[in-house]
Amino acid sequence: MTWTEVEYNAYEDAIIAANDEVGKINFAHKEGIEVGRKEGIEVGIEEGEAKNKLATVKNLLSMNEFSIDKISQITGFTVDQINQIKKTN
Repeated sequence: MTWTEVEYNAYEDAIIAANDEVGKINFAHKEGIEVGRKEGIEVGIEEGEAKNKLATVKNLLSMNEFSIDKISQITGFTVDQINQIKKTN
């Protein structure tokens, strides 16, 4: 089968357009993975900080040397949150 110049040019244009779309999809995919990775790291850090703060509250409660108000000032937890933690231990 022989193509006319117009047909061949249309074919090449279609191939180039398809390759451009594939490139855009690949770029978006890589970008999406990077964004997801960064968000995952941020969530992991936040969870780690929350666990550390919770462990600090538990340690301070177990020492029996600090009032609930003082523990609240030290950790940033509310008095109600500390009382809830105290109940669960």
